[in-house]
Formats: sequence, structure tokens, C-alpha cells
Amino acid sequence: MSHKLKIQAFQEKFYKEYQSWFSDAALVQALGSIDQEWLDYVLSDRSGQEYAVTNEQGILLAVIGVTFPTNEHPFYVITNLATNPAYKHQGIAREVVRSVLQMHNSSEENKWRAYVAIENKTAQDFFKNIGWIQSDEISDEMFLFTK
Repeated sequence: MSHKLKIQAFQEKFYKEYQSWFSDAALVQALGSIDQEWLDYVLSDRSGQEYAVTNEQGILLAVIGVTFPTNEHPFYVITNLATNPAYKHQGIAREVVRSVLQMHNSSEENKWRAYVAIENKTAQDFFKNIGWIQSDEISDEMFLFTK
């Protein structure tokens, strides 16, 4: 399924809608919760970007966080990925990841990583299904996936 996505920096105007998604038990289990401290951080952080993903009607479909490469860590990291519970299983997360990688001109020089909690089987399956490689490395109770 193809969606026309608009990806933009997360803004305070998206917070209330995004926070409402956290009534979904699976989302809370996977990502924890968000609060004003989270919002303040993502609005001021310069080491990466939290993106809001909307459709043509302006409905918030997904939120994805990315940290940017540094000299010490020369790779992008997907820090979180959440799909609006009302739009699950429609291929949105797959399109969001593909689009964000394209936005950042992903190439062999720009490697990507994602760290997924050992207990988060849904996210593990997702990254495997979109062609990311799961490492045997476990760090802080998380699996490493690379692209």
C-alpha cells in the first residue's frame, strides 16, 4: 500500500495527538511513555531529529527518531519508531523508514543502526522483514540491527 507521506520535524502541535497513542498497551510496552520532559528534549536536541509523519489530510501517522552520525559514532541510529495505532499493519512504518533513509541520502558511507529491546519481538520481526541484519551483539538488553 502506498501512502503520500509528509515528513517534518516534530513540533509541539503534534504532542497531544502523539501522547494519545500511548493508551495502546503494545506501544507503551515497546517505547515506554512520553511526557513534557520528552517533548522538551526532542524540541531542543541537536544530535538528531524527531520526525512527525502525516498523510495528505494532516493526520499524524507515525513518529520516528534519528540520531545523526558523529566522528565517534559514524552512523545514523533509529532511536524510536511508532505508528498511529489506528493505522497499524498498513505498511506505513516500512514506508517511513525507507523515506527517512532516502532523506538522509543513505549510502554505503552512511550506515544505519537500530537497537531493539530483546523482549520487543514485533520490532525485531519488522526490521528483519525490511531487510535489516540482526547482529549477535546484545548491548543493554537490546539487539543491534544494521542496514
